[in-house]
Amino acid sequence: MNDVVQFVLLAAASLAAMFVVVRLRDRHKQQQIEKVFARFVTPAAQATIEELEVDVGDHEHLLTTYWDDALRVRQDGDYDRAVLVLNEGIKLIQDAEPAHVAQLRDIALLARTIAFIVPLAPVRPFVFRSWRLRGLAGVAAALHVVLLTGSERIRLRLWMLLRAFQLTLRWLVRAGLDLQRHAPRSASETESAQAAWARVKDLIQDLIKSDGEAVRTAKQIILALDARDTLARERAAGAGG
Repeated sequence: MNDVVQFVLLAAASLAAMFVVVRLRDRHKQQQIEKVFARFVTPAAQATIEELEVDVGDHEHLLTTYWDDALRVRQDGDYDRAVLVLNEGIKLIQDAEPAHVAQLRDIALLARTIAFIVPLAPVRPFVFRSWRLRGLAGVAAALHVVLLTGSERIRLRLWMLLRAFQLTLRWLVRAGLDLQRHAPRSASETESAQAAWARVKDLIQDLIKSDGEAVRTAKQIILALDARDTLARERAAGAGG
């Protein structure tokens, strides 16, 4: 029995070590290819990447600013006003969501045309605070292993992150509206009110994380597309010369 246990432990340790080595090797390979891609990036591709990065930066700044303002008003004792301030910020993100998601979906569709791309590693489930998002990320990580091509893997990654972004925004809208239900009837807040605010804080963090990782994934696709098209033009020009 002891021999069996020792064998299982040794096998598990070997697999873990192998996993770490493979991850390090893949990361090194990814960094080398990213350097190659960066040499071919065109101004148009760079502009698209910068636009996406500005969008995600604006979303994070907006959410954290409205959250901080709402906390300040809440600490001053004006609970209703704090809820109103927070929901104003959430509404701005909600209004921007359709165009932002549509752009990322278009980029995901373009990934179908890429023959070669080094995919990013799956998103680790515990980067999220919501257990439902952790479950979604866990399923995506398991599927990542069975998919064969880099294009399939990076499209799965972007799909999962877009889904996480949309779900979290939906929950955040609902949680923001739900805060009013927990309005205190006295000078001190109830435990349910404090828990409701803590949930909103967690959802904001998950929204920022999923949005940032989605844009990071889209950037990888844009760089691969741009490098492919630039190389094709250079080869055509060389053949023509």
